[in-house]
Amino acid sequence: MIPSRRAFESAVNLNQQLGHENLGFVSASFGFLPVQPPLLHLPDYYREWDAIAADLPDLFRRLKVRKTLDAIPKLEVDETFLPDEYLLR
Repeated sequence: MIPSRRAFESAVNLNQQLGHENLGFVSASFGFLPVQPPLLHLPDYYREWDAIAADLPDLFRRLKVRKTLDAIPKLEVDETFLPDEYLLR
């Protein structure tokens, strides 16, 4: 097997073993695009963050982004609260 094929298959297998593509998107069928569609929501613990993200276009229009982001609650972001599969969200 040529080295580039070995590196490619190693990357694909690692993503499959990890259950996410946080180390980079690569596959034979999707190229450098994600294999899985992007997640639309974080776990419930981060519900307020998701709501603010959904509201970003309106916040930009009303020039309220900085004020809103400064008021975001500080939440835990370790693997207990935010498993690896949510990081790309």
